[in-house]
Amino acid sequence: MNRSPPLSYESLKSVLGQIDPNTRFRLFSRIPTIRPTDKVVPLRIQKLSARNNKFKVNDTEYEVGIYKKYPPGMTPPRVKEVNNAGGLLCDLDQYGFDDDSGNNVLTPGDVDLRDERLSVTIGDPGYYQRDERIPDLEKKLEESRRKIEFVECFGPIPDVLEDDLDHDEFELRKLVQEFLSASRNDTSERPPEFERARKLAHDELSGDIKNQMAKLQPFYSRRDDAPVPYESFIQLTVSSRRQEHIERVQYNKKLHESAKYISTRFFGNRCHPVHIKLLNLCWNTIMRLPVGLRLKIEEIERGMNIHLLQRSLTPLLDAPLKRLITIVNNNEDFECSILQEARYLEVFESLPYEILPPVVLNLQNLKFHKVSQIENSWSVEDFLLVIKNWVESGKKVGSCYSFGTSEHVKNIILGKITEEYKDAETGDAFVSIPTIFNNQVKVSIEEHQGMNRWVLKFQVLPIERALQRKIEFVESFGPIPEVLEDDMDYNEFELQKLVQGFLDGTLKSTTERPPEFERARKMAHDKLGGKIKNQMAKLRPFYFRRDGIMRLPVGLRLKIDEIDRRMDIHFLQRSFAPLLDAPLKRLYAFVNNDEDFESSILQEARYLEVFEGLSYQIRPPVILNLQNLSFHQISRLDNSWSVEDFLLVIKNWVESGKKVGSCYSFDIREHVKNAILGKITEAYEDAKTGDTFISIPTRFNNQVKVSIEEHQGINRWSLRSWSLKFEVLPIERASQ
Repeated sequence: MNRSPPLSYESLKSVLGQIDPNTRFRLFSRIPTIRPTDKVVPLRIQKLSARNNKFKVNDTEYEVGIYKKYPPGMTPPRVKEVNNAGGLLCDLDQYGFDDDSGNNVLTPGDVDLRDERLSVTIGDPGYYQRDERIPDLEKKLEESRRKIEFVECFGPIPDVLEDDLDHDEFELRKLVQEFLSASRNDTSERPPEFERARKLAHDELSGDIKNQMAKLQPFYSRRDDAPVPYESFIQLTVSSRRQEHIERVQYNKKLHESAKYISTRFFGNRCHPVHIKLLNLCWNTIMRLPVGLRLKIEEIERGMNIHLLQRSLTPLLDAPLKRLITIVNNNEDFECSILQEARYLEVFESLPYEILPPVVLNLQNLKFHKVSQIENSWSVEDFLLVIKNWVESGKKVGSCYSFGTSEHVKNIILGKITEEYKDAETGDAFVSIPTIFNNQVKVSIEEHQGMNRWVLKFQVLPIERALQRKIEFVESFGPIPEVLEDDMDYNEFELQKLVQGFLDGTLKSTTERPPEFERARKMAHDKLGGKIKNQMAKLRPFYFRRDGIMRLPVGLRLKIDEIDRRMDIHFLQRSFAPLLDAPLKRLYAFVNNDEDFESSILQEARYLEVFEGLSYQIRPPVILNLQNLSFHQISRLDNSWSVEDFLLVIKNWVESGKKVGSCYSFDIREHVKNAILGKITEAYEDAKTGDTFISIPTRFNNQVKVSIEEHQGINRWSLRSWSLKFEVLPIERASQ
């Protein structure tokens, strides 16, 4: 059979440069001969995200986990679920206990996106490994064995049942429940669904026993120094919309080491920076990247603490970002080079901080947008100060800055500009001001779909008007003399005719040049230059900011149900608390640190909704101390709470006797939404379960209900579509 000749080196480079990166990774793994060539061809990725033990390139995800292989027929159902989902996401010790020691290990090349201000020790890390848990686990195991013996006492369990579509589903589920609760009477009549129900109950109890034995196994292995009853493998799962590919090797290194190996294999030792159009950063995680990796990133998708970006990401950058969306908390944030050098900069103010004109005047970014969480406090004079600077300083053509603004400023700003710049070109929603730098500053108002309804936009554009073209035409005949000797012999009529010819642009370079030619050119140039200068109105702005004051009588006492707007909590505490005759029924507030929760106006509100400052995230210890009856947490960043964090709060509510009527809700990540109910079911096996809820009975004659609800995010910065709700409800028993 004739084979096609191999590609030449240059042809192979050209082909690799056009191939999707995930296809290149597959070729790299399967064809060793192309590996040296692959490393010299620039790698271009549309979208990249990396967090802990997985990364995603475009639409393909690479994840490492631990696969447990039991002997045939011995695999616990819960282990099957974990195996099918990609494997366990944490390491195991020699006895089979979860080992989280590698999660926070940093190795050279890793990008640390953890914020030390958010790190909190969540409970006792060894709680789930204490021997004191053994009696309770053994008790549950014995109970399941007792139940399965009850099911078996009715006779042998058939291995397979014929499919019977005529059974009564309600009767079937009723019988299954009777078997599971060991309440079925042996003398009862046996309906057609009897054996099917017994088989279903037996299968469920068999699975429960295997799951409970799997929980006890690490304790027994440690006690008896016995090996674990399964083999462990590192599993790499490569998944996309179209297919899933799985590889397994012996478990002989930590998960973070395996993730590092894979990323180094694909991204390491490249001759050129890896070009990434969109980098999706994952808050409070570690990106396992190879040593020496260089990145050329166009845009970072998610806003993060700018100092965290500066510290972690800047060392990897080969060029400034084309687009950066970030959060700013103070003026010092604007000193970060990653922010200063971005071509397009969009900033989101974290209250109580507000960007003021002096900061904007120092920016060198070509494009800039300021998002204000509340109504922008900039006055018309503040905006005029920036306009004056742009008109007089020669801001670069192509510059485009925009600001969320108030209805008041939107209604009067263009009129104020027109008053000051008499010769400006005006339109329905814009004003264009010519400058001495052969360009124009265009100020326009646009309606916006976002946090700020109105946006005020400043642009520096080239002048495309006849005036600019005319002065260039006059100058095209040669240098303009600064001074002309006074000559009384010129023809006045001819002089004015030539001046008009220059102003109209009708003279030709071949035209005969009479004695009045240079004088006429000088006069036309001076006249056109004067018009340009006249278009530059003299602004006299002053920097002035008004703070609102409520003029109220001495001794006034207020009983307020609700405060309408979210505000800084310390401002509310200082200004309103002395006037209150009773706690607020409902309070919306911004919180920027743990100390904010010490304010009495916040602590005493019946319903509390808090909006996190972008560099701050509420942690479980704060929640455990709250006494508010109802509480909701809004997170603008991807909530970093783990399933274990929420389990800590649930455990506190179940054991401490939280007040009936309490209702707390939290924005959650997709990962938590998918895993939380299953984890609760494992921890509270007698809980009542539904499709999207679990109710846990407590010893206080009530129940803690945990449910998942879909909702709409607060704005385009909100990444969550799900809320996790905790409620304390009275138990509704059948006898009541």
